[in-house]
Amino acid sequence: MRARSVACVAAAVAFLGCVKSVPSKREEPAKGGVEKLDHRGWKECYKLWNASCEAIVAPAVGSRVVAFAYRGKNVLFEDKSLNGRVMTSSDYDDEGRYWMPWDGSQPDMFNEKGYRQFYPVWMGAYKVTKAEPLGITTECLPQKPQQGDAHCIKTFALDPRKPRLTFAYKMVNQGKDAKTWALLQRTLFAAPGLLLVPLKSKSAFEGGWKIVEPAGGEILTTSSGQRTLARIKEHIVVPVGDCLVVAPHMLGAKSKVFVFDSITLHTDSDAGWMAWIKDDVAFVMQYPYSAGGKRRVPNVVTQNWFTADRMELCPFSPLTEVKPGGSVSFDTVWTFVPLGRPVAEPKQAEGLRAVIEKAIRNP
Repeated sequence: MRARSVACVAAAVAFLGCVKSVPSKREEPAKGGVEKLDHRGWKECYKLWNASCEAIVAPAVGSRVVAFAYRGKNVLFEDKSLNGRVMTSSDYDDEGRYWMPWDGSQPDMFNEKGYRQFYPVWMGAYKVTKAEPLGITTECLPQKPQQGDAHCIKTFALDPRKPRLTFAYKMVNQGKDAKTWALLQRTLFAAPGLLLVPLKSKSAFEGGWKIVEPAGGEILTTSSGQRTLARIKEHIVVPVGDCLVVAPHMLGAKSKVFVFDSITLHTDSDAGWMAWIKDDVAFVMQYPYSAGGKRRVPNVVTQNWFTADRMELCPFSPLTEVKPGGSVSFDTVWTFVPLGRPVAEPKQAEGLRAVIEKAIRNP
């Protein structure tokens, strides 16, 4: 009996020796880093990259994000006539005139009167004050003078494994008096593509949205304008399920709608995100949402301005009182979400809200 047991054990050992070991499944090591480079004529830009995406930040023009690419394809709008240009004192005055509004992604701010007096802060040169393996922090350099007593700090952090960028934006009140500021994030995309905004079930606007500035506003007051507005709502700004879908490139489709210079769209969406869809990938911008608070424009959470060749995604914060030495922040998270199918027309966006929310809520 003992001899039989020994033989069985020997056979088992021999069998196990023939079986190849199966390595345990381990996560791929993260790939990525931060590199300094010249980009579009701007010196000492910073590229944050991982295996699937990259972001390029240009400190010379207000630490603007001038590229955000998924698998090598940049989704941000570029005005290459501005390549290499930097801001000088002659580029702005007390009225806040400036020279580089429509390129890439850049924060902005307003006071309680809505005046734009802060361009030297968010447009001027910045310095990198901290660099990490997948992130940088930049701060604005002194301007002439520091309009609004505002000091801007921006921090960019890229996820080591996912196509996700966190853009932290903080304004510090360096003045002697309290200030009231609203912060916003302006990000431009090149058409064609589709904007997707989740709608609020109980909204101050009919349907959850409102067109406010087409062709100088006359479209809303003339009979011919009303007919054209109906065409816009049929082909360009289209509710799909519980979302609003906008196709800016359709402004150039003369057979369907008159051609306008631009249209501005207001929403009071409460979802805390919106998306730009290009082919089979969605760029999703998550932003802080608060149901309370006073807003520069009542009930407006996002203002999306577009022409036939570009779309601006622009969420707003409520107006916030900032005491001397205090600060206010408005941080956004950018994520690329593969959709698994191309989406080129508004009706094809049906069901995308659930896909996107699953992706951003389960990082």
